[in-house]
Amino acid sequence: MGDFSDNNIANDWDQLLSSKSEPLPMVPSRMALGKQWVDLSNPSPFARHLYKATYYAMFSDWFLKENSVISQKEYQKKLKKFLIWLGTYTFIKKHEDQALNHYQTYRINKCGVKPQSSGVFLLVGMLQQSVHCQELNHSEHQYISHVLSATKIEKKSTAVPRSFTQFLTTMPWLREVLGERQYLQLESPRLLMQSFSVVVAATLDWVLSQKAISRTRIGSQMAALQKYELKNSYDASVYGKHLVNCIAQFQNGQPDAVTQLLLTDIANPMFVDELRQHAILGKVTYRPRIKGKNPWMFQQPFLFTPRQLTSHSKIEQLLFGWLMAWLAIQPSDIAKLKTNHFAQIKNQAGRTTDIFVEYFKGRSGSNHSTRYLSMNEIEGRAIQAYLKSIPANRISCFDSKTPIRFKLSFNINCLPRTLVDLWRSPALQTFILEQLYHRKASPLFLDLMFALQQDSGQSYNSWSSRQLKQSSSQILPSYEHYFSSVTRPLNPNTINYGHIKTSAIHSRSDHYRESDLINHNSHTSNTEKISYLTDENQEWINQNGRISRLVLHDMQCFVYQQPCPMRNESEAMSYFQ
Repeated sequence: MGDFSDNNIANDWDQLLSSKSEPLPMVPSRMALGKQWVDLSNPSPFARHLYKATYYAMFSDWFLKENSVISQKEYQKKLKKFLIWLGTYTFIKKHEDQALNHYQTYRINKCGVKPQSSGVFLLVGMLQQSVHCQELNHSEHQYISHVLSATKIEKKSTAVPRSFTQFLTTMPWLREVLGERQYLQLESPRLLMQSFSVVVAATLDWVLSQKAISRTRIGSQMAALQKYELKNSYDASVYGKHLVNCIAQFQNGQPDAVTQLLLTDIANPMFVDELRQHAILGKVTYRPRIKGKNPWMFQQPFLFTPRQLTSHSKIEQLLFGWLMAWLAIQPSDIAKLKTNHFAQIKNQAGRTTDIFVEYFKGRSGSNHSTRYLSMNEIEGRAIQAYLKSIPANRISCFDSKTPIRFKLSFNINCLPRTLVDLWRSPALQTFILEQLYHRKASPLFLDLMFALQQDSGQSYNSWSSRQLKQSSSQILPSYEHYFSSVTRPLNPNTINYGHIKTSAIHSRSDHYRESDLINHNSHTSNTEKISYLTDENQEWINQNGRISRLVLHDMQCFVYQQPCPMRNESEAMSYFQ
């Protein structure tokens, strides 16, 4: 064997071992955004820089840990549109850093979106985070910095508020059903939202109290009921029979309040009376013989699901979310609320007198407090009852960070149908009317929902499904076709927190009296809206009592402010206690 100690002689092992590995520059060829893959096909090196920067921003700690699930989906949605556009974009020499400006122009001029909806603001935020990524080399860092400095975000255009009142005005047939007087009341946010908040809060408070009684009646059967999995109609029927045997009680042949709630939730609406009679006799069966058929007596529940017997159902969370929107909390922040965001003010006896919410408002980046709610108001009592019934092992007010939404559809086993059927139950309706009388509010919201459920035509989903079955086309019919074909169409859009929040804000500066809504003029209300209440008549509008809230606030704080008679802080605290 030769001597390999001489440095000039090559070592056999040196020849076998490869040279030191070097990492190859990794540029993704496609990106998964949600459930869709987007090809990153633009061969330009500047496009590759943008691809790489956005790719690593998507996997950064900032994106995964500092953004909620809702925010992440919004970023992915905007990024997907940008990457699809970038795949067809041609970079112009000496203007390579203008890609985001050109995309913004494309979105505003070609797509017809508002500047604040172009998505450029979110893209800039992602690129700002990618600058800190170590995976980018010097030239890529330099290019991204040039793009950020060259991008000029257009000013926001005037927002068009979408209120609950505007949502309802898309269904003019309500005037015929509700009558002129009640239909005109819908134009007053104060009258509408006062009725809305009392009905929603009373419903939530009543449902929570009845579910608490139901848990007492279930007792030792709770563990067995929570093991059910409702995969089909048979499972729902077996589970429903078990629930009825545990909870249902009758007095003089009439179901008590808990039983009314249970039957409304789990009984097939077409056979509620039959199921009630069978429950009274103690002979509940899955599919009894009724008029020569064997229908399913039970349906999938919303309130009494196996997993939510001891927690909040979708209906309870929806009602609580509506109350939060009524308090003017930012819709995107409602699903993030936790129990420690709620503060309670107590008197010397330890009894809660007021409750309010203090939370971090994401859009402004600052803390925000809602107005105080007294425990003498049904809204305050409902919120407190909801917070008390949250399981001890959970701090979030909601099971999911995705807001609960629904479209107006009153088919069997739909959430709106269950809600309206719930409001028709005698026990709850009596409780709601008592609360409305106590607050001197009208049952406007109740009458509105009853009219929508009883007198409306087909929903858009049902109508479009039938149209697709009758035709060979796979394209959904337009909303315009739906409104022109159905006699009493329902608004096909979703009722969301934004509608409620906007109307709630409008209601606080709405000083209409009920008599003001009666039109004594020679023209219609629509003519007055188009021809009289315009910007050209702004002087008349201001003289007609439309004083801005800021002026009233200044007068209250500075003109009519009373001097404090207390000499020191301790004397002031003793005065308020």
